[in-house]
Amino acid sequence: MRILDRYIARTVVGGTGIALLIILGLDIFFNIISESADLGRGNYRVPQLLQYIGMGIPESLVEFFPMAALIGTLASLGLLASGSELVVARASGLSVAGILRPVLLAGFVMLVLVVLVGELITPFAKQHAQRLRTGAIYENVIQGQQGGLWLKEGNRFVNVGNVHAGGQFSDITIFEFDDNKQLKHVLHAERLVFSDGLWFLYEISESGIEGDAVHSGYRQKEVRDTLIPAEMLEIVITEPENMPIMTLHQYIGYMEDNQLDTSRYRYAFWLRVFSPLASLVMIFLAVTIVLGLFRHAGTGKRLFAGMLAGLVFYLLNQLLAHLVFLYGISPVLSALGPALFFLLSGMVILRYT
Repeated sequence: MRILDRYIARTVVGGTGIALLIILGLDIFFNIISESADLGRGNYRVPQLLQYIGMGIPESLVEFFPMAALIGTLASLGLLASGSELVVARASGLSVAGILRPVLLAGFVMLVLVVLVGELITPFAKQHAQRLRTGAIYENVIQGQQGGLWLKEGNRFVNVGNVHAGGQFSDITIFEFDDNKQLKHVLHAERLVFSDGLWFLYEISESGIEGDAVHSGYRQKEVRDTLIPAEMLEIVITEPENMPIMTLHQYIGYMEDNQLDTSRYRYAFWLRVFSPLASLVMIFLAVTIVLGLFRHAGTGKRLFAGMLAGLVFYLLNQLLAHLVFLYGISPVLSALGPALFFLLSGMVILRYT
């Protein structure tokens, strides 16, 4: 790599790092303000709050990296342009492609690190953070040593033997006591599914105790409006956006084998697959803004244009996500569409400006 390439790449990495630190700092600040409302509830104190916020940093890093890359690259290249360094480089024969190459290479290296964080650290840190927070606030949640989960609501205890992706559970036992702490009813379900606000229990065996008599029964299915309190769902249900990509792929196969709706999970899968491309497109968009339409503008105008483009990109993603669920359009097209649109737009702008 030439000295100039290394200089441009180093500048972009430094600018993106600073932008990411600023964004993460703001995110942490607002999260602390938001979480402070729950301080004092149960055992939720400052140490638990700081642990919860700290374990959320990997997720925030992955979430905000595309915006940080856009702003950091804009600021870095804008600094080089305002110092006439890009002008001198162009005058000495460096093409736009020659500037784009080290910028995208720097972005790719950063992206590899972010993807590793997103796949290896974020899902587990997120789940642990949710359990820590809810377990501190609601003292009736206990994580079993063998991976099971105990939940208590009033005189009812729920033991969740195994937690699977997407609101699927197995080996569920419900113990109900009377006001004198005497066991009155035991229910065991082989499988439990949470869908559309309802709890579906399958292969149910139960025993009721009345005095010295025990009544047993079996049924195939039961539907309940309530089972696990809503505020505790976050510790037992893993959202598709928080699953590792391989787990998500395997779960989609499981849902297809059972003829279940996979649109949300397929969209989350393809969004994860194409997220690196989206980040690189954000970096390419920054180059387009600095060397294309806004090459004669000041730093403030470039940053405003970049943030506006980032906002449009985000809104397009949200719009297409809803179209997947409402009209059944292809999840691949929905996940890839915004990135392709901005990539083609940037190429056209560079070609004709």
